[in-house]
Amino acid sequence: MKIFNLRIAFTVFGIVLPCLLCANPIVRIEYFIDSDPGWHQATSLPSTTADSISISSTIPVNGLALGMHTVGFRAIDNNDVSSAPFFRSFWIDRVIATPHVVQIEYFIDRDPGYGNGISPTFEQGSSVGVSLCVATDTLSIGMHVLVVRVRAADNRWSTSFNRPFWVEPIRSEKSVVAAEYYVDRDPGVGQAIPYPVIPNVEVNQSFVLATDTLSPGLHLFGMRFRDSSGNWTIALQKGFWVERIHSVASVNAAEYYIDSDPGFNLATSIPVVAGESATIPFTALLSGQANGNHELIVRVRNTNGVWSVAEQYRFVIADAPDAPTLLVISYSGSNAVLQWTAPSTAVDGFRIYRNSLAYFMPPAQNTLIGSVTGATTTFTDYNVSDKYYYRVSSFNTP
Repeated sequence: MKIFNLRIAFTVFGIVLPCLLCANPIVRIEYFIDSDPGWHQATSLPSTTADSISISSTIPVNGLALGMHTVGFRAIDNNDVSSAPFFRSFWIDRVIATPHVVQIEYFIDRDPGYGNGISPTFEQGSSVGVSLCVATDTLSIGMHVLVVRVRAADNRWSTSFNRPFWVEPIRSEKSVVAAEYYVDRDPGVGQAIPYPVIPNVEVNQSFVLATDTLSPGLHLFGMRFRDSSGNWTIALQKGFWVERIHSVASVNAAEYYIDSDPGFNLATSIPVVAGESATIPFTALLSGQANGNHELIVRVRNTNGVWSVAEQYRFVIADAPDAPTLLVISYSGSNAVLQWTAPSTAVDGFRIYRNSLAYFMPPAQNTLIGSVTGATTTFTDYNVSDKYYYRVSSFNTP
């Protein structure tokens, strides 16, 4: 089985809903493959603490079965709030020995059978390249197909590579003297809408197409040219899309709900100040919600009565663990050694925060410097070069 090192570069963005006070620094990036073990249970990736983090990391996939897999990433900020997972699919396949190419052959239109095509000379190898000069003087005017295939040293032929091409008679260079265009339906050569051109061997002019009479949706624009001998070119065609222009409508309503959508205009209303855009701080009421995973959904409505696509934010409700007590800080050289007493009830671990300001205000300046799990009740902050205040909090993994 082929063993891959999957290298994925990704950027984690802080997604801020109107209900959030602000974005918080990202302190942990973790990933999992196929099955999500839960927050803080996935594999951590090395990262720095910042509001936006770009990581390029190598992920081993040893031991995975052949076939399709999914790797998921998420970011966790210093308030232990997790982003929604970001997923990327990948495929694990067997290693097949690279074949040695010993023959190349090609044909046009009709397959003469394996080994009976035209074989150009080339340098044999596991990867080959060859330039083909295909004679077309005996071919009829119109569409044709060039087919190329290769044979390996074990006498296996590759799948054929097909490339259509057009044969056109060579005419003496003449000036373009007329042009015409049509939209959607071709009325026939010489019957489309004339477009004035300045006679020349080459024509390069800007073109403005009126679309006010066209229906919204996909349309086809076609244009062709006539030379001084009266010969028309093949029509050049290009698809384009017509969209209605909507006037900018103001936001005049907002609402939110948790988990279950009661329907438009039936969720909990959020007061807004009408405008083309709105930043809406609000407090979502969580009373009565059971412990576990939940989703907060927010949407807004404009003055045309049109509701936006809903924005979703995932969160977890859990009973708060008891806090540790008797935090003691001692110093050993430039290192600060923290020790505390664990609560009498079991907890999954402790997080250690640091702030240069007393009382840890404002919260945005609190820095998560580490965490310990289980019954560990000590932590060392190395190479302390300033005066800091420390706080230790208990946590339980949802």
